[in-house]
Amino acid sequence: MGASKSQNVAAGAVRSRDGIRRDWLKWLAVLPLAIAVVALISLTRVSSTSVFHIPNFPGQYFNIVLLGGASFLLAYLAWRGFAASGQVQLALFGGGALSLGMATALGAIVFLLSDQINVTSAIHTTGVLLSSILFLAGAIVELGGGALFRSPKQGRWLALGTNAVVLLLLFSLTAGSGFVYYPPSLFSVFNIVFVVLTSSVVAYLAARGFAATGQPQLAWLGAGAMVFAFSGLLNALAQTRLNVSVTVHNTGALLAALLYVASAVVTLRGGRSLLLQARSKAATLTVT
Repeated sequence: MGASKSQNVAAGAVRSRDGIRRDWLKWLAVLPLAIAVVALISLTRVSSTSVFHIPNFPGQYFNIVLLGGASFLLAYLAWRGFAASGQVQLALFGGGALSLGMATALGAIVFLLSDQINVTSAIHTTGVLLSSILFLAGAIVELGGGALFRSPKQGRWLALGTNAVVLLLLFSLTAGSGFVYYPPSLFSVFNIVFVVLTSSVVAYLAARGFAATGQPQLAWLGAGAMVFAFSGLLNALAQTRLNVSVTVHNTGALLAALLYVASAVVTLRGGRSLLLQARSKAATLTVT
């Protein structure tokens, strides 16, 4: 009786600590979002009067390293999870991240090599639109739930197939644009609507997942998506002033990329910790 009572007390103490920890994490999750929004507004206000129409340096290198690198890392993590679980929404998220990373990095490289603004714009705008469509599809599937299959081998092949389709669509749509639009007003409206809508849905899903699990990587992911959505909304409001619009978009994309990198790093560290725990448990079972 006494042992049972002490066990209940200990379990209650653990639950209390977990509750305090989760509350602390929830408050901590608000900080990156608040800091990012304040920084976005501040940087936009400071630089909106200047004339940088996709700056040659260091903007393009930041785009390649941060936004491109973060997107590729997110695509890798999403497809690794997809290959293991068969959740099709992860494949769609991975395709969206790959499209965004490819469009950003390729557009920046083209601009650095040729200084062709129309080409850069066509690549970037088409890639962002395609990634937004994939993100939206992934969010819809996530809300519906369900896995496509359970075989890791099938997952790997389908992930590779998704990769090939994304690259084919990106290059086909970009080539079809003729590299000569910057960008048409109707295309811009669709682009902005998809960016704001999909980023908001991803932020909502991440926030809901964080509230349920307390995983900090979801907080960083949600904050990055919210910043991207916020910058897309401001971009829509500033369409009549090109310099302001580009400044808002570049600043928001940079801050979102930093938050995505933080989410990816935390996810990788968590995955490594779980792997070490699994190996330790397997070794213990082998010894016994």
